[in-house]
Amino acid sequence: MIPHGALATRSPYKIESTMKSYMDIKNQPKSPQARILRGILFRKTLLYLLLYTACFALLAIWANSALVPQIANTIADRTSEWLYYNPEQYDAFIQNATPEQLYNLQVYSGTTEDGTTQYALRDLTIYNTLSSFKIPTALCLFFLGALGIAFIMLNKSLQYFDTLSYSVAKLLTDKDPNVDLPEDLSIVRSELTTLKKNSLAAEQHALDAEKRKNELVAYLAHDIRTPLTSILGYLSLLKEPETLPNPERKHYAEIALNKAEHLEELIEELFEITRYNLQSIPLERENFNVELFCQQIADDFYPEAKQKNVTIEVCVTNPSDTTADTSQNKSLSTSSTENSEKLNNHSSDNLVIFADPEKLARAASNVLRNALAYAEPKSIIKLEIIQAPKGTIIAIQNKGKEISPTHLQSIFEKFFREDSSRNSKQGGAGLGLAIAKEIMLAHGGDITATSEQGITTFRLFIPKV
Repeated sequence: MIPHGALATRSPYKIESTMKSYMDIKNQPKSPQARILRGILFRKTLLYLLLYTACFALLAIWANSALVPQIANTIADRTSEWLYYNPEQYDAFIQNATPEQLYNLQVYSGTTEDGTTQYALRDLTIYNTLSSFKIPTALCLFFLGALGIAFIMLNKSLQYFDTLSYSVAKLLTDKDPNVDLPEDLSIVRSELTTLKKNSLAAEQHALDAEKRKNELVAYLAHDIRTPLTSILGYLSLLKEPETLPNPERKHYAEIALNKAEHLEELIEELFEITRYNLQSIPLERENFNVELFCQQIADDFYPEAKQKNVTIEVCVTNPSDTTADTSQNKSLSTSSTENSEKLNNHSSDNLVIFADPEKLARAASNVLRNALAYAEPKSIIKLEIIQAPKGTIIAIQNKGKEISPTHLQSIFEKFFREDSSRNSKQGGAGLGLAIAKEIMLAHGGDITATSEQGITTFRLFIPKV
């Protein structure tokens, strides 16, 4: 017994903290594996108890019919003696006996050879007392057996937990994706195996990302050093005496400017992807015509496409109303009120989307630049506008080098480049498609890619708002 006032010596804060910890543990969500294990143990325990109850009931019925009578006669014979009385003695005993004595009295009567009546009596108090413990004894035996089964199942559950603990420990150290568990835990084994495979895949993915990052450092050092060296070289030439002819001086200045612009693009890509990772992409949405938008994007790349002898076509799939002005050759800019007005005035209801034109132009331009870099000469790059039930799709398709299925899963990752030879003429820092991915996700859409039989298609999905 706890002494009075002993509880009062404890800190109320400690009591409250203990209760809070208990409730936190109680209210914690249960894992699927824990629920599966509890279900297995509960079903097996219930099955064993049902089988035990059935066997115990059959054994009790047999014992009550076969053993109990023999045991009862033996107990009665060993704990009591027969006493014989004539009728007068019997009547006197009955008159003087108490109700308790009469209750425990066993009486037999008979006739002797001479015709007189004789009574045989014995006291079954001890026998009746022992018989009263028959049902409690049977119940005690039943519950002891049930407790034994519960103990066995508890020990079994502890063995399960030991096995699971060992398997989880192996998950952290062993590279083998297969988890060794008994057949009873086949479901848990399957889930842990899947978890291990996913963990190994994620680990390998992280290693690959780290490898690409390390390669990026070397690539960036090369990409930045190359134009920087050229810029310094041509600027040093411009320091030559004024005897240097003006056409040659102008030529050197143009080369230095092109190299500086390329260097600026590399740095801008790095800055932009870093900014997108640190904060959400701010969007300034407005309504504009997606066909005219795509046409203006195509016009922006016209000089590069002409130089490579590639044609860029813009088309609309199953539009209800299209109006396109292909004569415009102006770059899209949200800072230009004139261009925004042209877009809005040129819009039809079916081809109007609600998005950030500047950010979307950056995403589409990155994809189109990639398509142009790997397109075959004299081929056609198609910008197809597809009206989908849930939004609009801008599909950019080119014919050229096919992207392998393995690389298709990684092309939107930062710093990924399919061309491991690092040809700077065909790409920057490997961030263009990653930036496009971030922009499309910020719009609530997505970007996907397919590449089959030399045809590569990027699909930019802009959902309806």
